[in-house]
Amino acid sequence: MSELVPTYWACRRLAPIFCHHQRPDLFCPVLATTSRSIQLPTMASRHDRSASKKRRLTRACDMCKRKKIRCDGVEMPGNQCTNCLNSKVHCTHVEVLRNLGTAKGYVESLERRLQKLTQLFKKLLPEVDIDQELDDTEDSIDEENERTTAKDEETSILLSYAVNRTLNFAPQRQRYFGKSNALFLIQAVAAQRAHYLGKHPSLNPSFSLKQGEHWAARPWYNPRHRYPTQEYEFPEEDLLKALIDAYFEHENCFLPLLHRPMFEKALQDQVHYHDEMFGGTVLMVCALGARWVDDRRVFTEGVDMAGWSYFDQISLPPPPDGPVSLGEMQMYCLYITYHQLIPTARTMWIYLGTAFRLIQDAGMHMRSPNPPNAQDELWKRVFWCLMFLDISYASVFGHTPTLNYEMFDIDYPIECDDEYWENDAFAQPKDTPSSISFFVQLMKLMQILSYILRVTYAVRRPLHVFTANRLPEAQILAGFDSSLNEWQAALPDSLRWDPRRREESFFRQSAFLHITMYYVQIQAHRPYIPGPDQKHSVMPSLAICSNAALSCMRIVETQKYRGYIENVHILAYLYPAAMILLLRAWSVPVGDTLPSATQEMKFVQVCLDMFKRCQKRPNAPPAFIFW
Repeated sequence: MSELVPTYWACRRLAPIFCHHQRPDLFCPVLATTSRSIQLPTMASRHDRSASKKRRLTRACDMCKRKKIRCDGVEMPGNQCTNCLNSKVHCTHVEVLRNLGTAKGYVESLERRLQKLTQLFKKLLPEVDIDQELDDTEDSIDEENERTTAKDEETSILLSYAVNRTLNFAPQRQRYFGKSNALFLIQAVAAQRAHYLGKHPSLNPSFSLKQGEHWAARPWYNPRHRYPTQEYEFPEEDLLKALIDAYFEHENCFLPLLHRPMFEKALQDQVHYHDEMFGGTVLMVCALGARWVDDRRVFTEGVDMAGWSYFDQISLPPPPDGPVSLGEMQMYCLYITYHQLIPTARTMWIYLGTAFRLIQDAGMHMRSPNPPNAQDELWKRVFWCLMFLDISYASVFGHTPTLNYEMFDIDYPIECDDEYWENDAFAQPKDTPSSISFFVQLMKLMQILSYILRVTYAVRRPLHVFTANRLPEAQILAGFDSSLNEWQAALPDSLRWDPRRREESFFRQSAFLHITMYYVQIQAHRPYIPGPDQKHSVMPSLAICSNAALSCMRIVETQKYRGYIENVHILAYLYPAAMILLLRAWSVPVGDTLPSATQEMKFVQVCLDMFKRCQKRPNAPPAFIFW
């Protein structure tokens, strides 16, 4: 099979020479390629695109194909993949070649014809370097495809700017208008009119409104005038410093919303005294940090919730007349994070929905065309922190995530620690693992969970427009497992689970990641666990869930001597794992080992010990009680 792949690329590289079209995908459907999103041309040079271009690899070997796992045979000596070597079996492609049927002979004839054409070119044009010409042609094809897709996105941005100018929005309060908006038909009409008149269409459209007074903001309409500027009461200086340190040590390490040097610089300049949004952010940082500080000043008389006096000062205002600011969304995110710890945590769902609508209104769910900069990075962190809270909350309480994967294309945060943000350079030392890598891997895992919720836990099956068939359940589950295996294989060394890891921060992050991974696996297979009266299942889901639950509890047992991760999401993920172990324990045949004496029941006790330890803390929120 390995000899068939170069033929595909050679055909694709030669196609433009024999084709009058500029785009090969219009010439041959086989060459058509699609992309989720492509950056604007200004984002990378031609050299960068050529260097980062990925070649298509060969098909998987027989064993990897059956197990639906990644095959690295093309990268290994003798094309013997790692999985086959570990299993001590011969790496073969018999099934792949058998499935080709008559296609193999057709491809071989194409190879012979291509070889003759290459020799003919060298004979007629000996002074031309065919290989170099083909490489340049392929680069031009990729650039043309990029320009075509990027042109559509650039048009959307320009049209949004034009509408914002027409509606007199300030530059810092720009709204986002998606492509489905009817205003975008103006561009098509303008282009058609220019073509009819023999003119060139403008790349920078502008609109004028004859009845502009109907679009102008009314001075009497200000939904926020009923919410006067808040008079905040901040903690004493020594307590304020302790609360901020506790927040960044225990909260921001898992959800890195804030950039600590920028936050501390603004605090040093006393911005929180005259900026309402930053002042609210400081209070929410204090409220979250209060959980980890042993100081009676963080409690209010009659309230057993640490940090309540800071949280209670915040009153989220109604949506503004224009897009929200970064500072307001940071305060929103921290408010939701604390709100999930109080007894009425279910109302957090409403705040999350509002937060995502505000982000969409500001256009911050879309990839930025600008070079990397601190402002865009902080917006990325806001978006992805809210995305984690939304997907995790939806899974725990049985709701639907607010945004699907197809509704945004914002990049993941740059994997660069806060101390290396120098003049927007983002230069993380190569020999220093980034703590932000944890968050990026966590969000990739949450995207898998989001898809599981949509496919497995949907109220009704999705509407199939082009096909009425749904994939078999076994194939769907195999796809979930394959995605989790690929995610785990791509983890950096600093985040792989090692109970003997010395670095405390990476030890806690890797524990958080792997507990979440096993929870996602349980969520994928849990609906297919057979009941007492069922003898067969699509897959051995109970055994898979049991192994995942046991792996979770082994991680918890390791933390017993180094400190538990007292995070409300981790505790929520461990609860179904304990239920799975109880289900497994009571599934033993009657007359065999007593359920109380099984391995599963012993690890249930490990989970209960953790819950009890968390409850003993004087400032543990009620949401920590699961037993």
